Amino acid sequence: MENYLDELAKKYGTDKQTNASGKGKYHGYTTFYNKLFKDKREEYIAILEIGVQKGYSHRMWRDYFTNAIIYGIDFGVVLKENRIETVLGFQEDPNILKNSFENIEFDLIIDDGGHAGWQQQPSFRYLFPRLKKDRYYIIEDLETAKMRKFRQFDDERSSTIAWLNSMLTDEPFSYYVPKNELIEMKNQIETIFFHGQLGVIKKK
Repeated sequence: MENYLDELAKKYGTDKQTNASGKGKYHGYTTFYNKLFKDKREEYIAILEIGVQKGYSHRMWRDYFTNAIIYGIDFGVVLKENRIETVLGFQEDPNILKNSFENIEFDLIIDDGGHAGWQQQPSFRYLFPRLKKDRYYIIEDLETAKMRKFRQFDDERSSTIAWLNSMLTDEPFSYYVPKNELIEMKNQIETIFFHGQLGVIKKK
């Protein structure tokens, strides 16, 4: 199957699926994800996706990664199904981030949560150390980072796009992560790149 992940996305109704010809309703992430992960489907055993809602994409990931447990965080939904485990809480809450996944190392982390800089950057601060080496941390829907309501401050440097771009320089900056931690994280990152509305970080 050319893109089994997209078939699953359509089966479960997640907006990560590709669009029909001439349509523009969905994000179309599955083509990129399938290329990135198709050879890892049996290898990955622990995946975290922030943002649960109705659990559509969690079910997609469960069926795609045949040996993985799919974890989630959401402030309004708890979902427990076969190989799906989610916790109730806000993604920027350090107690949730520190205590909920204390003994887990993740093969993949996807942030499809609140989309605000004050949520995404603290999540990265506490979860990136839980990511295995040679694995990906992906932040979705970065078009929201350009909107003022998704920034805490007028300063555009508070946006997640600005923060990720700063991590490509010798002067990383975040309102939410101390400078010494940013530098330590930067030294553990192999690459950062943008693919459409995705911010993709690969750990060394």
